[in-house]
Amino acid sequence: MESCRLTRRAPPCAASVFVTTARDTPPGAGRPLAAAVLLMVGLGIFHAWSLFVGGLEARLDLSRAAVSSVYAAAVGAFTLSMLLAPRLSRRASPSVNAAGAGLLAAAGLLIASTGAAWALWVGYAGLFGIANGLGYSVALQTVQLALPERRGFATSLAVTAYAVGPAAFAPLLELSIRRVGVLETFALIAAGVALVGLLQLALLAGFRLPAEAAAEPHDEQVPLHDRTFRVLWLGFFLSAAAGLAALAHAAAIISSLGGAAATAALGAALIALGNALGRLLGGSLTDALEVRFVLLAAGAVGACALLVGAWLDSPGTGLAALAGAGLSYGAISSAYPAATGHFYGVARVSHVYGRLFTAWGAAGLTAPVAAGLAFDLADSYTIVLLAAAVAAAASAGTALLLPRTGV
Repeated sequence: MESCRLTRRAPPCAASVFVTTARDTPPGAGRPLAAAVLLMVGLGIFHAWSLFVGGLEARLDLSRAAVSSVYAAAVGAFTLSMLLAPRLSRRASPSVNAAGAGLLAAAGLLIASTGAAWALWVGYAGLFGIANGLGYSVALQTVQLALPERRGFATSLAVTAYAVGPAAFAPLLELSIRRVGVLETFALIAAGVALVGLLQLALLAGFRLPAEAAAEPHDEQVPLHDRTFRVLWLGFFLSAAAGLAALAHAAAIISSLGGAAATAALGAALIALGNALGRLLGGSLTDALEVRFVLLAAGAVGACALLVGAWLDSPGTGLAALAGAGLSYGAISSAYPAATGHFYGVARVSHVYGRLFTAWGAAGLTAPVAAGLAFDLADSYTIVLLAAAVAAAASAGTALLLPRTGV
């Protein structure tokens, strides 16, 4: 078999992107990259929400739709803080911003663990959601500035770390919820996230933003109405809606198909693993292939997986569907911020992507709650999976409307 070559005539294969990036990583990039990855792992527990749904329903006597609305509100807080993060980040060093995000997340989880419904809203939906947006923005900017020549790979590295937490810790979280309790598990997570926040002060010591990234943007520098931005926004909204509907209810979907508690936890782990793998591939492939092709493929994979899950309703096919949906969602989660860098430049990623991220926020505010309401009405997730499949297919179609990008 002919070995993969890096040439200007043919796009490099994915393996070459990883090898070349590792070899060409500039001196001094290691600590910022490590800090961003560690922060994203800690904050990524945000996407383990489906593991807590059943326990919170029983402990607080809430409906599926009510519990889902907490997650949707957290998504809203996440989105708002992503919009504000670029302005806030200029007022302090990256180490202080990253540490602040970690400690705020820990405080939110600790409040959520106190056992009152209002505490769940204030702690998880409010403070934890805000901390995720701040930390996510800081981490994305940090890795793209540390590896400006491989922004796709850098983005993939950060957002993959965000998916590693729920993928790696899902079995432990499920065990903790059963043995210790759902609210007590929030308190345990809070301790770990607080430690991650404190480590940011050491890892990012001396790291500063360059002048062009730290400067206040002019209004004309932040596109809100050009065609490319509108297409990106619509595609991101549709693909995120499909992914978040499955992600927020992953364990519950398997339970509704007759799966045991351990199988439901496996569903949450598989969608998280697919999410992690997709994030690693999505952004990296934008360094090697056209952005629109990567987004088209990601949407098509999600549509096929979700359609299979809706049509063949068994725990086994449900697990496979969740893995595919996670792969698709992960790919778009790194491909869209990487696409922002391709279309608008690395120095403007924080500003432009903060606005593009409102598409994810709009999807998060609607899709998980709509999925919960549909389940309460039909006592089934079939219609949810079908609707998510249609949204994923539509997102693939929007990719064809994007301009070509050089690789």
